[in-house]
Amino acid sequence: MFKFITFSIGLTLVCTQLAVAQPSRAQALLGSNNIIAVESEFSSLQRKFEQGEASEYDLLDAYKAFYQREDRYRSQLDNWIKQYPNSASAYLARGVYYRKLGEFKRGSDYISQVPNENVDYMTQMFALAKQDLEMSLRLNPKSYLAILHLLNIAQFQGNKHAANNYLHMGNTALPSNFIVRARYLLHLTPKWGGSYQSME
Repeated sequence: MFKFITFSIGLTLVCTQLAVAQPSRAQALLGSNNIIAVESEFSSLQRKFEQGEASEYDLLDAYKAFYQREDRYRSQLDNWIKQYPNSASAYLARGVYYRKLGEFKRGSDYISQVPNENVDYMTQMFALAKQDLEMSLRLNPKSYLAILHLLNIAQFQGNKHAANNYLHMGNTALPSNFIVRARYLLHLTPKWGGSYQSME
């Protein structure tokens, strides 16, 4: 039974990654340095989420604009934060951007097969990502997506205590959530050093 559940969760989370390479309105706005429009779009989405008019999947899909394999939007994201230093959405976007840069550079091979320079780059990007994601949460404790990405980093780094804290925070921010719970559960599988007993 747990094997089927694990497969279903894994399939769901894989499907959330499929739009990474597709161009988006947000990327076009960033590319043209239309920071006012970017801030308006993402702060509006967060308000809709908090009011129950947008789902966790809407948030996840919108921020896929910042899933990049190449460091091409850093200056635009820096400008966003300079223009809106109290924007939780701006810090969230840059945090997501840094996290994915690091994750893509590391790849999916066993860590022993990953070049040291790639691991070092991932570590640097994760450190930057954590700073921004934590700032997003300080500016807005309802920054649900910041919690999700911090959970991902904690699990990538094998920090079970932090992962447990982020699971609790995610459940508090959105009691009906699926994505935070699914991500947490996936790392309790035997593949990641867990067990079906721990999953239960």
